[in-house]
Amino acid sequence: MNNSKPKSQNSIPSKVRTFARFLYERPEFGFFLNQANTTMRDITDLIGRIFLSAIFIFEAIDTILYFEKTKIIMTQYGITDYQEFFLYSAIFLLVMGGLMVLLGYRSTLGVLLLLLYWVPVTFLVHAFWTYPNDQLRLQSILFMKDIAIIGGLLMLAGKGSGRYSTKRLFATTKVKTYF
Repeated sequence: MNNSKPKSQNSIPSKVRTFARFLYERPEFGFFLNQANTTMRDITDLIGRIFLSAIFIFEAIDTILYFEKTKIIMTQYGITDYQEFFLYSAIFLLVMGGLMVLLGYRSTLGVLLLLLYWVPVTFLVHAFWTYPNDQLRLQSILFMKDIAIIGGLLMLAGKGSGRYSTKRLFATTKVKTYF
């Protein structure tokens, strides 16, 4: 008695494997497939940087437009001393960090600037463990959202800004030296 599977069940995956192996072993096809994968990764890096920086740039604009209201909110959270210093510092960190991440120029420094702002604000504003039960769920969701943004920033710092960045543009530009 033959215990092997029927030929129809074995033949399809092996044909697919054979075809995939054929494509990757051929230089012209393998290069194209790898190049398409790399290009898609570079595009998603760019889109991710745009989305990630948008929240920080929006927050900077919001802080500028509603400067006095932000000072009132800071008082509600117990920050009464040096409010203008903290607000101007926050605007600087958000604008500079957001633009550095957006443009991909010194993105690790931009991430550090954004983390200097985002981590303390997350633990101060969305400390869900201090809220009453009716606000607990919303604040815990907002806290976890901010933690996810911190994770995205850390991934950007570890991975780099990618191919489509001004850092890459400046790095590939030839500068004439006279020495």
